Amino acid sequence: AALNRVISEQGALQSKARDRCATSKHGRCKTAGASTPGEHKAAIDQLKAEQQARREAAESQKAEERRERERRRQARVAAQQLPFAVGSPPHPGEAAPAGPEPGVPDQFDKLDLADERRIDLGDGKAYTHAEFVSFDGGSEEWIAAAPIRSDC
Repeated sequence: AALNRVISEQGALQSKARDRCATSKHGRCKTAGASTPGEHKAAIDQLKAEQQARREAAESQKAEERRERERRRQARVAAQQLPFAVGSPPHPGEAAPAGPEPGVPDQFDKLDLADERRIDLGDGKAYTHAEFVSFDGGSEEWIAAAPIRSDC
């Protein structure tokens, strides 16, 4: 298959060279100025050089794409090896995390969150967990907010 491709490429090159160096009625080359075999060979060599340059450009583009895919793959592997957050499932074969970090709740109790209100340190008003999430987009502010003391 590769040999057939090379043969067809050589045939295409010679055909292009003949087209580029087409002769007029008087046997003179229209583009090169003369119909000598040396000029015809020069036209073929030029076409080969152009084809080689295109091939090298395509190969360098493919090599760059391979490097980019490898870089992405390595980043994905590195991200998979990062330690998991508290409560998230570990990799297969790994031990489960020992427990929650100090000061960070392991899981929120849905019933307690619906009733509990905390004071936003930014404006001094009390909000529920759902309101914190809707305003701020996450639970970080809820965790940082001061809980309302029930013994007051």
